[in-house]
Amino acid sequence: MDHTNVIIRPLVTEKSTHQQATRNSYAFEVHAGANKQQIKHAVEKIYDVKVTDVRTMTRKGKPRRAKFKMTNAAPKEDHMMAVFKVRPGNESMDVDKLLAMPQKKAGKFVDFDDATFMEAEPGASGYGPINLTPGKYIYACFFPEGGKKNGKPHFLLGMSGSFTVS
Repeated sequence: MDHTNVIIRPLVTEKSTHQQATRNSYAFEVHAGANKQQIKHAVEKIYDVKVTDVRTMTRKGKPRRAKFKMTNAAPKEDHMMAVFKVRPGNESMDVDKLLAMPQKKAGKFVDFDDATFMEAEPGASGYGPINLTPGKYIYACFFPEGGKKNGKPHFLLGMSGSFTVS
């Protein structure tokens, strides 16, 4: 790995500023795949200093709140989009297979607590807030075709998919 890709940015926090002043110690966010030797080499090259010790710590990031926007471009039909997270260990499961399950059974594979819903009339937009944590997410429209009580849900007509947050 090239030394310019190892160091992402210096960490400037109250704790790191105190350690700079008292211990001559500096903190950086580094590439997750970098080892101590690569980090040492990168800091020495970039900052023209002699590094005596490298200590690393892996921190789990904070969940980020995101807001999804769904724009309904359909001329006549309403749409309701749901976004929900697949439970760990079930990421390889087929989206269509998950959506075809009854809700109670799907609850074993999908986290409905970590979800958002958006509804939009034709030509309008709907918004849904969600805390995104690393993992696989599924989105699907559950409104029936033509707004009919017995119409097929739109996800059976291809209005579904997945994405991964890393």
